[in-house]
This record gives sequence, C-alpha cells and structure tokens, in this order.
Amino acid sequence: MRNINFHHNALTAAEITTRRLCKLHRVTLFAPAICRVNRGSKVIVQGASEMLATPQQLIILPAEG
Repeated sequence: MRNINFHHNALTAAEITTRRLCKLHRVTLFAPAICRVNRGSKVIVQGASEMLATPQQLIILPAEG
C-alpha cells in the first residue's frame, strides 16, 4: 500500500470594488475570472496585446498556470 499526499486549497468567489483609480501589475490568477467594468474603461495588457474594456463588455481572464 502506498501513502498518498493530497492538499486542497478552497478558493472562493469575491467581488472587489474601488472608488478610485487602481493599477494592478503582474496579478496572478489561480482560477479563470470574469470581470465587469462599472464605469469608465479599463486597459488590459498581455504581452504585446492590448484591449480596452467598457461597461458594455465582460472581461474573461484565463488562469495562469
């Protein structure tokens, strides 16, 4: 019989809100995320690719692995 080591981290959903401009750099996502822009716009930069998101759009971010 072999010993099996198992470790589980339960990650929960959360909503993050802010009332002022925030810059996030090098954010690691452990699970895919769906983000919504309430007002204004957000620029998402990934490598050489750059996208602009507005309140009419949802942002789908893949998990980094």
